[in-house]
Amino acid sequence: MRKLLPSKPFKPMTFQLNAGQTIFLAGVGRVDFEKGERTSFTYYVSKDCYLHRTKLDKADAFYAQHKGGLLSPPSEEEAADFPDLVAKELTLSQDQDVAISGLGWFSVNRPVRVTVWVPKGVAVTVRDAII
Repeated sequence: MRKLLPSKPFKPMTFQLNAGQTIFLAGVGRVDFEKGERTSFTYYVSKDCYLHRTKLDKADAFYAQHKGGLLSPPSEEEAADFPDLVAKELTLSQDQDVAISGLGWFSVNRPVRVTVWVPKGVAVTVRDAII
């Protein structure tokens, strides 16, 4: 998991998403875009945190198939013991950030409804955009 700790300043990565799409944060988190107009999601995470876009209706199967492989960390050896992800539903206003403890944050530029999936015990906080 140390792989995801930032060693250099974050380089933002922006995705133009439609409702019904998901972004995986390596194998340690996921953001489902549930409702809203086409929106920019800008992620501020370590360059070693692989971000992968897929369709929401395929996300569960994709995670089950690729956790510990394409979606790493966790590694293949750690994947079996890695805690299940738990959901937190959020309704965001324009220009808000969602901070994920120990991982980074993402911002949106329009009102949206998202579901953020993280391991149990990881804090997810909504705040006014800082950038």
